[in-house]
Amino acid sequence: MTGGEVADAFLGGWSVGAVHTYSSGTPITIGTTIGFPIFAGGNRPTISTYEGWRADYSGDRCDPFAPGERFINRNAFPAQPTDRFGNMTRFNPSFRFLPNLNENISIQKRFNLVGEKFYAQLRGEAFNLFNRTQWGPVGNAQTLQNENFGIWQNQINTPRRLQIALKLYF
Repeated sequence: MTGGEVADAFLGGWSVGAVHTYSSGTPITIGTTIGFPIFAGGNRPTISTYEGWRADYSGDRCDPFAPGERFINRNAFPAQPTDRFGNMTRFNPSFRFLPNLNENISIQKRFNLVGEKFYAQLRGEAFNLFNRTQWGPVGNAQTLQNENFGIWQNQINTPRRLQIALKLYF
């Protein structure tokens, strides 16, 4: 074998595949613990505006572990009346979870061992390649009367995963 054939055997013939997901966040619903003994007890919050729900961050992006940092601005919601139904719709169309950005990639190569009948396939896969963290609410952080209201410190996506496989065909 010449040097070019050896280089081609190791560097040539790789297959690459990728799946990328980029989507805006899904709408967020806000709840309340104020209920009534009719209609299964549920109630919607009372609001004065659909603007200003996202908290002001201490930097250019939300740091969920900075002291006092919240994803939802608690001051955007007035005191909740206990004697009437709330006026909020199911979702605020302009208030959403953070966007979902995810890249998955795979590479593979076939190596002939003995002719065409016996060969090996080497494959490597990376899921969430850039390890982008997507934060979500702490337990009941979307309920107005909860002490955790607006705190976004749970990771709601899977951290980066890498796997390598070698498969023998005979």
